[in-house]
Amino acid sequence: MVQLPLHNQHGLLFIELSAQRWLLDTGSALSFGSSAPAALDGRPINVLPILARPGKPLLTGPKLAQGLGTTCAGALGMDIISQFDWSFDVPGRTCKVSAEAILLSDRTLELRQEGPLFSVSARIRNEERHLMLSSGQQLSYLEDRVIETFTSGGKARDFNPAFIGGWYTADTYHVSVDCGGLAAETLRCGRLPPSLRTEVVPSGCDGVLGVEFLSSRPLVLSPRRRRLAYQSFRG
Repeated sequence: MVQLPLHNQHGLLFIELSAQRWLLDTGSALSFGSSAPAALDGRPINVLPILARPGKPLLTGPKLAQGLGTTCAGALGMDIISQFDWSFDVPGRTCKVSAEAILLSDRTLELRQEGPLFSVSARIRNEERHLMLSSGQQLSYLEDRVIETFTSGGKARDFNPAFIGGWYTADTYHVSVDCGGLAAETLRCGRLPPSLRTEVVPSGCDGVLGVEFLSSRPLVLSPRRRRLAYQSFRG
């Protein structure tokens, strides 16, 4: 297990790896960037220098950094994230990464696999929804008109490299979300620009759980065991 600095900047999560910042993006299938380290917790990793997507501009580490307006070597997606267990302490600004299994608490949510990505079941207005985990989005999203029945949260900015210009503005609402039978919490949710919906939300999902959800409490993410656990950081 290794411990790495973790930063919440522009509402997004970055880890420091080999003296460089990397965007941590559980909503991206692939990693890309420059000057990638050869290994993480003793396990070799491979990062594409360029991310090519059909009908989209090529993405590189410098282009991502320019769009974000911050120093960034690139993005770590699920091709790398899914090889490890991750223990996040966003308020404490640390992240533990392990090639071995991290002990999970009994307060655990089951992850549903969406191709290379993962979602969790949630109840909103007493209906079951599937929301994808995406640390590449500051806001959470609910792609259903029921969102308009909640109290308005005003307009907010968010970032996605697939959107022209990167940054966009969304109307938001304070949505009560109940995951795994735990106490409901209120998240600031928006609706994605139409051009991003099919890019960001997999078929069969109703929306996205962004950084606000992932940073609101200590979490352990174990894609290999399809588990997301709520627990304290000890040891």
